[in-house]
Amino acid sequence: MPIAQIFVTEPVLAAVPAAERGDLVRSWADLAGESGAGARAHMTVNLVPVAQQLGRPIPVLAQLSLPDLWRPDQVEALALGLARACAQLFRLEAGQVQVLCHGLPAGHVATDQAIERW
Repeated sequence: MPIAQIFVTEPVLAAVPAAERGDLVRSWADLAGESGAGARAHMTVNLVPVAQQLGRPIPVLAQLSLPDLWRPDQVEALALGLARACAQLFRLEAGQVQVLCHGLPAGHVATDQAIERW
């Protein structure tokens, strides 16, 4: 259930046609070593345009939420895979993409009107 909320500045988002953005989940999965169709079926990406950003510019800022049962090496692979996939898609340098990881404990996710436990 890796879910990425990816905040992208409007000029960066507009520079990539919507049709090209559709491969982001596949690219993320491949670069994270989770390339099976089953893995991709559980990955979600929400692209959120950022109209205004203040302070230090970060063209792509992703918040990655996933169950806290993932091992540290798996979290790192998912985070780095997402960062690389975003850099490739949006044609950015590595330093222009930041990924923040959030582990979700069991009981902190509701799906289909039920609390998920792992």
